[in-house]
Amino acid sequence: KVTLKHRKKYVRVDHSAGSSMPLTIAKYFTFSPSVSYVETWYRIFRTDLSDIKGIDPTQSYRAYAYSFGASLSTKLYGTMEPNMFGVKAFRQTIRPEVSYGYSPAIDRDSVVRNFAGGGPGNAVRSQSMAISLQHSYQARVGEKDSLRTLELLSISHSIRYNFEGKDQKLGDLSTSFSSTLLPRVNF
Repeated sequence: KVTLKHRKKYVRVDHSAGSSMPLTIAKYFTFSPSVSYVETWYRIFRTDLSDIKGIDPTQSYRAYAYSFGASLSTKLYGTMEPNMFGVKAFRQTIRPEVSYGYSPAIDRDSVVRNFAGGGPGNAVRSQSMAISLQHSYQARVGEKDSLRTLELLSISHSIRYNFEGKDQKLGDLSTSFSSTLLPRVNF
């Protein structure tokens, strides 16, 4: 009789590839399609735990997932030049973006994936759209020889719509802000 050790024993090899190709449309818009692929190979060795899970140690296993999406964004600029108190100019940049993402349901060898600590795969299809709006405020200060740009404030808003959601399709509106106006302090 062969005594099996009470542990998990496996080899796992992860692979991934992705591509994105930003394209400029009509000089002012950026369209960015993207695709990604993730694959993991598993080799499970025989132990009492693999026997309990019913995993065949003579077989090799493979799990994979892929997704694709696209985004469309632009930038709008506004500048004001007060030329007072050492401030040469204020600049506001607004960047709206709409993005879409899709992943099909691919649920291969879920028992093996769980046994080996995870891996690619989705039990359900994922499909969502996100809208974001980013604001950046800058100031140009100093004299001709020592001009520098200060990042005053950045504000970001985003919301997501989940086409596959059962109860709540529309996500919460998320807003964040940051500032590096004070030296060596980042809010």
